[in-house]
Amino acid sequence: KYTIKNALITSILSCSIAACSTASADLYTMSAGEKEQSSIHYGSLENENAEATAEALGTAVTSGNINISTVESETLDFSATAIAEQEKHAEALRLFEAKRKAKSVIVPTDDDEVKLLLRSLGDPICLFGERKGDRRQRLRTLVALKELDADTIEKIQSGSKGFASQTEKKGKKTEDKTFYTPASKSLVGARRRICAFSWDRAKLRLQEQKRQKLEADTALSHEKETAKLYERLKLYTVQASQVGDRRPLNAISLSSKDDIVATGSFSSNISVWNSSDCRKICTFAGHEERVVDVAFRRYSQNANQDGEILLSGGADYVGLLWKTPSKSELSDSKASDGTETSINPLGRIEGHAQRLSQVAWHPMGEHMATTSYDHTWRLWDAETCKELLLQDGHGAGVYGISFHPDGSLVASTDLDGIGRVWDIRSGKFVYALSGHALQILSVDFSPNGYHLATGSGDHTCRVYDMRQRKFLSFIPAHSSLLSAVKFSPQTGEYLVSASFDKTIKIWSARDFSLLKTLHGHEGKVMGIDISLAEDKIVSCGFDKTFKLWKSSV
Repeated sequence: KYTIKNALITSILSCSIAACSTASADLYTMSAGEKEQSSIHYGSLENENAEATAEALGTAVTSGNINISTVESETLDFSATAIAEQEKHAEALRLFEAKRKAKSVIVPTDDDEVKLLLRSLGDPICLFGERKGDRRQRLRTLVALKELDADTIEKIQSGSKGFASQTEKKGKKTEDKTFYTPASKSLVGARRRICAFSWDRAKLRLQEQKRQKLEADTALSHEKETAKLYERLKLYTVQASQVGDRRPLNAISLSSKDDIVATGSFSSNISVWNSSDCRKICTFAGHEERVVDVAFRRYSQNANQDGEILLSGGADYVGLLWKTPSKSELSDSKASDGTETSINPLGRIEGHAQRLSQVAWHPMGEHMATTSYDHTWRLWDAETCKELLLQDGHGAGVYGISFHPDGSLVASTDLDGIGRVWDIRSGKFVYALSGHALQILSVDFSPNGYHLATGSGDHTCRVYDMRQRKFLSFIPAHSSLLSAVKFSPQTGEYLVSASFDKTIKIWSARDFSLLKTLHGHEGKVMGIDISLAEDKIVSCGFDKTFKLWKSSV
């Protein structure tokens, strides 16, 4: 750069000196001629000085001070590296502009329609590890890159739907409609017993609710008891904490007498504890993989039963029935060196094609239910451990399950964020629980018989009114997914939620306002349970401990 600049300056100075010399010579000639001639000539001196100017220019070119090109225009080619960098910069600008436009692009929300549009645009319908939201964002970016307008997208979408409908017509017909299959004799007999049980329970429940509403003294007494209950809940703190296993605890349950606690862990073991002093009673070892849920039979027709019956579900596709040993049986189960001998399960339920999610007991105590990742939930006979009902209808793995306090209905939820309420007595689908953005991991009926709560991975809890079959209330409960929701088992006056944000929260069941937040776990809270007397809460977590929460006064 500096060499070219110096050359230009030198050439300009040379031309200027030459021009000045020529001008001086002309002036000198003119001044000398004025003495000889008395006339003055007017006009340009270019023609007279053309030869001198050409000679000076030739001298400058010869010396290399001025570069004169004989071509009208000259273009220098870029190098391959420069061209590649320009293309890379242009592509980056194009992608940036496409992402900016993608924010305003409207695409379908249905995942099947999104896949059809991607196929029509020549893009893969699914990438490895891609979720639904990522797929919609990829479609937005693709539409923005191709600069498609709304009319074009609508035409492509209609064409894709037409292609899909033609494909369905050519293949097997997949109609989304309700169908029924013949019930077995054992299922018919179970439904008859459930009908009689649910009618009696519903009659008693409605009579009690009517009495509390019409009798002024009863209503006033109930309000006072509820106010005292809320004051006690606000004073809940950790009363006991115990390390339950060498691996995280996944499930917890209280017995019918609230004196025994059972915990299931990732180590495939089930530990039984005394709820008063957190002393271990025994260990059940029968699952081959982690225990996903445990549930005591709290209600039974046989009030004089000896020992508590426990149902457990595992990731090994099976469920096991256990009986807690009495003191004499417990002493007999110990070897001479003091170590515990193995306790065999009472029964084994098999039939699911994938891992189990949750287990639950029917209020009658004679039947139990299991949910699984195989998109089904099943009803079993507790006496024979035989399958009574296989219920499909979910589009994803079934996770949460809960029975109505009367025993007439059952609610099941899946990993697509959809819940379904079924009538056990007839097998009919009753109501769809919609509104959650992510998977529903827990569901529970209120003892009042008409409220139902769900906990989801979208950090929220939703409450539905089964009388009107509609959504009732929305609770932005936690800052992480909800692992469990439970109503108080007797009064139904409060709701407890547990979350992966390490907290447990207690809500009023009247206006769903927050009463108390329980802090104590150092990891994710995996499960909770409430005593039948409603005087304590138990919880277990990823920190390998279970905790007992009670009022401090």
